[in-house]
Amino acid sequence: MPVLKEFCCQVIYSQFGLAIHQNDHQARSRFVEWAQNEIAVVPDFHKRILFSDEAHFWLNGYVNKQNCRIWSKANPQVYVETPLHPEKLTVWQHSPSYRRYTATNVGKSHRKLDVQIGLHPSQPWLTTRTVDAEDRVLQELERNPSTSRRVVSRETHIPQATVWHIAHDEGLHPYHLQRVQALELGDYNKRMDFARWFLHESNADRNFAASVLFTDEATFSLEGMMNFHNLHTWADENPHAIRPHGAQRKCSRNVWAGIVGDCLFGPYILPERLNGSVYLTFLQEVLPEMLNDVPMPIRQRIRFQHDGAPAHFSIDVRAHLQATFPGGWIGRGGPIAWPARSSDLSPLDFFLWGFLEGLLYETPVATPEDLVGRIVEAAGWVQILLVLLRRCAVPCNVDAGRVSMLLEKTLSICCKLDISRM
Repeated sequence: MPVLKEFCCQVIYSQFGLAIHQNDHQARSRFVEWAQNEIAVVPDFHKRILFSDEAHFWLNGYVNKQNCRIWSKANPQVYVETPLHPEKLTVWQHSPSYRRYTATNVGKSHRKLDVQIGLHPSQPWLTTRTVDAEDRVLQELERNPSTSRRVVSRETHIPQATVWHIAHDEGLHPYHLQRVQALELGDYNKRMDFARWFLHESNADRNFAASVLFTDEATFSLEGMMNFHNLHTWADENPHAIRPHGAQRKCSRNVWAGIVGDCLFGPYILPERLNGSVYLTFLQEVLPEMLNDVPMPIRQRIRFQHDGAPAHFSIDVRAHLQATFPGGWIGRGGPIAWPARSSDLSPLDFFLWGFLEGLLYETPVATPEDLVGRIVEAAGWVQILLVLLRRCAVPCNVDAGRVSMLLEKTLSICCKLDISRM
């Protein structure tokens, strides 16, 4: 048998860096050349530079979803609330070069940190699993359920692999926290009132939920989304991979979409800045053309819904909706009030936008035209998926043979449409 050479791999997470534009390379080269010339003349020139910068510190802090977890035997369904408009504090700080840590100072700082947390270089590591080691690990996880294996290993001086096996044998799993919209004190009663009204209408009309036209707008950028939990590179050595992020020059597109029942309307590309007049033009000229494909019985009982964005609250917009959907539209200032900060109640927020992002950013987006084309293509896949889900909606009294035949027909449609990648 041929002898296979052992190949050792490890997961190396990509770093998050600022994107460099074409004109920036020359400016950076000139700065480096100037600094080298100054250091050649004055060796300690770098110690005379006063580095300064400003930074924003948000009231809600920083949520690192990669390390945000809860150790528990069952999913505790813990959420992290994110306010819509968080308060922030701008801070300016300077750092003279001569006060930077040298290699020796950094080493002393780490040794001092080890003494503070109770770890000494001479203390031996527990390489064998004992009852005492299990108790120490479980006590540490009970004391701080949101800790990590690395911290537990450092606190107990037990290898991370042993910590993982102890937690796994006890049925403990690291459940990630979910980030949700933060609610204000007055939002709870409004959400309860809307939920009671929606349930009352649904009990009176079993098809009521399918007659509500949920609408929303979303912004898609060229850079897409950064999921650091799954953003990594497999290699035997650290390749120092980076992911450029253009924080200063962004290109994005505003997209409108609507869902009524199992029908998707849009996407429609809106201007970069949406105001009341632009939104009113869309409602008067574009939306009626989209509703032409809706059967008349459904169209006559449609309940239009949108959130409380400033463009939606325009006087002209509310007057147009009142004339078009008399007594039957949902929104801020309308006959049926839409509760603020309730993205979890809209299918576009909890389903459509996230599904589109997953299709859009499978590969990097090159140009704005490419972004728009991908949005339209991804919306087409969503519409096909909704059609397939409707075809799979089989009554409970249908026999198994009928269900099997329907699934086989659905599978053949998937193969013909080449959506196996979904």
